[in-house]
Amino acid sequence: MKKVLLVDDEVEFRQILKEIILEHFEVSVLEASDGMEALNKLRNDEFSVVVTDLKMPKLTGAELLKSIQSNQNMYHIKMNSKAPKVIIVSGSIDSILAESINSKSGKVRAFSKPIERSDFVKELTPHLPIKKISA
Repeated sequence: MKKVLLVDDEVEFRQILKEIILEHFEVSVLEASDGMEALNKLRNDEFSVVVTDLKMPKLTGAELLKSIQSNQNMYHIKMNSKAPKVIIVSGSIDSILAESINSKSGKVRAFSKPIERSDFVKELTPHLPIKKISA
């Protein structure tokens, strides 16, 4: 089963994202409360997608992203493109930062909080198995 790593220091927001993901996709969701915890999980487990906030204690989302991009072989992130799909979600993201993040890598997508649920699901759909609806 594919796995998603949710990284955010706000427990309530992680729970909202987890519910959205589990409602639409057949995946396992692991959580981390900051970038350092996320790096430890990335070293020890295999993920298809990483969803992270930007502003967190210990290691920010931007620092986490930089570490993932510069150490791809070190982390167990598996995707069709053989590189991580990272989605940044942040309450204080501005359009200039979002454009910068998105233009550096097609593997990164920036969203502002509160997220638009349908856009978030649409972004995940190519990378995760859709949950089958039972009749």
